Order: sequence, then C-alpha cells, then structure tokens
Amino acid sequence: REKQRNIMVNVPQFQTDEVILGPYLGSGAYNDVYEVHSIDRRLMTEGQLREIPNDFTECVVDAAWDGDVVIKFLHERSRRDEEMFSIGSTDLANEAQLLSHLSSHPNVVRLMGRSVGAFPCDNPEIEGGCFLLLERLTTSLSYTMRQWHERESHLTGSENTKHNKSALLMLCEERLRAVLHLSTAMAYLHANGIIYRDLKADNMGFDKRGTLKLFDLGMAKKLSAASMDDRFILSGHLGDSRYMSPESRTFQPYGFKSDVYSFGVLAHEILGPSFSTHKNLASILSACRRHEPSDRPSMDRVMEAVEQIWMHLRSSIDELTVRPVSLSSQQQQQQRHDRWSP
Repeated sequence: REKQRNIMVNVPQFQTDEVILGPYLGSGAYNDVYEVHSIDRRLMTEGQLREIPNDFTECVVDAAWDGDVVIKFLHERSRRDEEMFSIGSTDLANEAQLLSHLSSHPNVVRLMGRSVGAFPCDNPEIEGGCFLLLERLTTSLSYTMRQWHERESHLTGSENTKHNKSALLMLCEERLRAVLHLSTAMAYLHANGIIYRDLKADNMGFDKRGTLKLFDLGMAKKLSAASMDDRFILSGHLGDSRYMSPESRTFQPYGFKSDVYSFGVLAHEILGPSFSTHKNLASILSACRRHEPSDRPSMDRVMEAVEQIWMHLRSSIDELTVRPVSLSSQQQQQQRHDRWSP
C-alpha cells in the first residue's frame, strides 16, 4: 500500500465531504457511479489547492464541472460482503495506480482525482470508502453499437438513393474509427507493459467530442519486462467469456496476445457485416483470432493496419464530399464508393 501511495502522489486528493454529488448514473459489479456536481473548495486549504496540477486547477477553482466528472466508489453491497470488499477495493486501487500513468493518452479515460488516504481501502465501515474521480464519458460503446445497427437497418431497408449510400459510407467510417481508437488504446497499454484482460464493449465509451476511450482498468495487470509472446499464470478473476482467448478460457498461461484475440472478437462486432468483403481488414481481424497466440499479430501491427485502411476510407469520403464534380471524377468517385459500399 505504501508503494501505491507513492506512485499516486501526483494525483489530486479530496475528502469525501469536499465532493458535491450530482445524479446517480449507474452501478457495476462492485461500484456505484455518480455525476460530480462540484468541489466545495471552501473546505480545502491553500496548500491543498497549490498541490493540484495546473491543468486541474481551473476545474477546482471554478468549483463546477458541469457534469464532466464522475465519482466511482464501492457500493453498499460491496462494503457489507467481505469477499466483495476485498476484490472491489483492490480493483479500485489497481485502477487508480494504472490510470495515474495512463491518463495522458487520448483513448484512455482520465483520472481526475482520488480520495485521501491509503489504497486499497482497509475499512469497509467508512461511508463511500476509497473513491476515484474520473473523466465522464457520455455514451457507452455497447449503446452506440445498437444505434449503428438500427441506422444500418433503416438505410439498407430504404430506397437505394445516393443519399443513403453516402450515409452508409459515413456509418462505415464511424465504426472503423472506433476500431482504430480501440486499437490505439490497446497498443498503448501493451507498450507500457499492461495487459487489460477484460476487453468488451461495456468497458469502452465516447466522450463529448466523440472520441472512444477505454475505462475500468480494475482487472488490468502490469507485466514487468515482458515480451509480446511471453505467457504467464496470472491470478485474479477474468473477463467476459464471450471475448476470452482459447488459452485464458482453458486456464492456460496467457499474455498480451490474449488481449489481441479479445480485440479481434470485439472489432468484428463493432464493424458488423459492412466490412466482411474488405479483404485487408478481414485478414487482420482473422489473424487476431488465431488459436495459437504466437500466430497473432501485435497490437502495434494491428493499429498500423487499421489506421491505413481508415485513412483510405476517410480520403474516399473527403473526395466524395469536397472534390468538384466532372464527368471523369464522377466515374472515379463511383468506383471508390462501390468499393466501400456495404
């Protein structure tokens, strides 16, 4: 615990009564999440305010975050059950430790602050116990995927007009951009020696600018001096069986390539049938889901491949919407459009 406190020394710390709660947002297996209305700076000393990083000071001095920050803490059921309290408080501490290093990345949720005191919590009687202050995400990936499916069903079931074809092309771009953001986040974690272990749509969300971000790092693990193909016998609970790699599902040693497998499953779900005929993309996602871990590509390679495909698609869309129309360019545009049409 002392080591964790030292690692997180630069994370702003707040007392429970300094955080003014807003509406209840939801619950997970161990935690409740509320919107943070504001920080009561009247309770903070001048020294505490000076210790807060510059990029955070504006939020505190303004004393209102306009719903851009949430608080995450152990719910009552977790505090009453000894096993749940042990798991939940450890996961919360693990998430705080990892996010304190990763919050600068655009595709990882930002840690805005934490509770004063030791991590993990050692007293379930404390109301709320340990808590994290996190950047708020406006919509979950799972919800957005359902919206995409509804839009696609509506567009494909409607009259086959130029407008509908363009709308479908834009929908493809949104989905592929989400996969690119996801691959970027995972590549960043792996570059920092972190295996995520719980990749699923419910653990990804969009901020108010539409950027996809990874959150809930409670089950993630830091692997010291590990190569991409190393495998480990890791303790702790695992994620959703739907996204598990064959080796983790059968309780075999696993490593970073287990995350790659999970990425392949989730990316396939995000993209839907629209990209099934795109050979390059289908090939990279199929490689991610190979049975043998050493046969799967690294997340760096996956990210580079997805980025190239996305840039090509983005360029095609820009040409369709910006380039002046001539007879020859119309034919070229139609060829590009047909290549990407679902």
